[in-house]
Amino acid sequence: MDLAPVQQIALFKSFEKLVKGPPLVAVEAGTYSIDVWVELALRGGVTRKPDVEYTPTVKIPLYSTLGFLLDELGIKGEKARAVLAKCMSKSLKHGADAGRLIRERIEDLQFAEAQVQKLTGALPKEIRAGATTAELVLDIIGFRSPALNGPDNRPARRRKAG
Repeated sequence: MDLAPVQQIALFKSFEKLVKGPPLVAVEAGTYSIDVWVELALRGGVTRKPDVEYTPTVKIPLYSTLGFLLDELGIKGEKARAVLAKCMSKSLKHGADAGRLIRERIEDLQFAEAQVQKLTGALPKEIRAGATTAELVLDIIGFRSPALNGPDNRPARRRKAG
């Protein structure tokens, strides 16, 4: 029996919510044989929002930007390494206060970044699939597990990993 696509999404979303929580029980290390048949009842609804247009954004890579800056300033080799190490040390030393101390330089960076981001407005729009949400209740109606509950109702033996 095949599930319709929306039923597959509902089942996936239900299990996704189930596995995100903390483990229900602790299990010792080992390899376990699993043979479980589960009957489920899944009720509720799935909502898929419409696709949306968006303009791709550009993440400006820090290392190459610093490299180009040093190149533009004519700072290369050992001098470049020394300047970068000095600046990194200052930034670490001043921590949260670093931004206050070099506020104008940060404003220069923000201005330049805004100018580059304006260029991305000219990029063609792309389509992003609409979000899918699910409000579902998943109940286990019954299960059969011969590998875990044998005829004498004792747990099956587990094999050690390795």
